[in-house]
Amino acid sequence: MISALLDGLDSIASWARLGALAIFLLANLLFVSGLVLRRRQQFVNRWTSPWLAANLVALSLGAGVPLATSLARMAFAAIPDRSAIPTSIK
Repeated sequence: MISALLDGLDSIASWARLGALAIFLLANLLFVSGLVLRRRQQFVNRWTSPWLAANLVALSLGAGVPLATSLARMAFAAIPDRSAIPTSIK
């Protein structure tokens, strides 16, 4: 039971890292391509704040979710496995 939960937490952390990487790459690719195509100061002034916000979300997602799942894994790993405890004493 607990091992399945620990495996699920591992997969959540993995998906969060991949999602954060995808958000980071997509946001930066779109910003740089827009910058190269437009070459205007107005573009930079308008899109720098959303670009920075997307990068901060990617950083928070990429670091926060794996950290939270690691803490949860440590907490669940500290719980003793009930199947190892004998149910009857002979």
